[in-house]
Order: sequence, then structure tokens, then C-alpha cells
Amino acid sequence: MAKDCKLFYIKINYFEINNFSYIAKAKEIIKTSSMAKLEMFTLEFPVKATPRVLYTLISSAEGLSRWFADIVDIEKDDIFKFKWEDSEQSARMIQSKENEYVRFQWQDNDYKDYFFELKILTEPVSSEVALVVTDYADPNDLDFSKRLWNTQVGILQRMFNST
Repeated sequence: MAKDCKLFYIKINYFEINNFSYIAKAKEIIKTSSMAKLEMFTLEFPVKATPRVLYTLISSAEGLSRWFADIVDIEKDDIFKFKWEDSEQSARMIQSKENEYVRFQWQDNDYKDYFFELKILTEPVSSEVALVVTDYADPNDLDFSKRLWNTQVGILQRMFNST
């Protein structure tokens, strides 16, 4: 059973909405999962940035460390090491297209069949830009995973006053 468990560490993020401070759940969460099939979900967020600037923020260690993780290092073979407080996870950038999208695959053996993707959409008529996040979560944790992405992308949006 121990190998079927996954330990997730998630940093506390402070953010302000309508002049109230909230603490996004949670500092350290330990979830026991039977490694059931994960469910894909997609979220779309408006961002007031050019596709070129946004691509830099989703595809580079420096850009990702500004909103996604505390520290991001790139190792050999396009492996990104994401660090949050006392935890870290590694993911390989398996696909990318400049100014359009990046796709990462977690290096954890239990999740090698899953990826997360950050895609840039530009509305042709209005030129509005959106970041589309595609990820996977245990069906029991789907709501929490969506709130976590909302929190992280909220940091990115506030860089451009997009909230």
C-alpha cells in the first residue's frame, strides 16, 4: 500500500481578493490514493500579456519561479526541478512550441503517463490572451486541484493586473 501513496507538499499562498486576505489551502497535505485513474481537467485564465511574454513565463526556469514554484532549476534533458519550501518534484518538458504551449511530464514513476500543459490562446478579433491549463487529478481531489491552479495562475495574472 505504501507504494500506492503519494505525498504532496503544497506551499501556502497568500492572495487578496476584494481587499480580504485569504490563505489558499494548504501547507502540507498528505493524500492516500489507490492510484486510480486520474481525471483530466482544463481551466482557462485571461492574462493581459503578449503571447511572447507569457511564453517566457511558462517555459523558462526564471519565468516559472515567478509564479509556479519557489525555485525552478533546469537539469539535463529538459528536466525542470520545481521546489516549494521543503519539497520538490521533477518534470520533463516533453513538448513545446514557441509562443503557443509547453507540456511537462512528471518524473514520478506513478504519474509518468500523465502531463500538465500550459497553452496560450489568442482571440483573433480582440487579440485577448488566455492561458489554458490542462492537468490531471484524482476525482476526489479535482476541486482542490482546480483551486490550486486558480491560486498559482492568480499570482501570474496579478503581475499584469489581469484579475
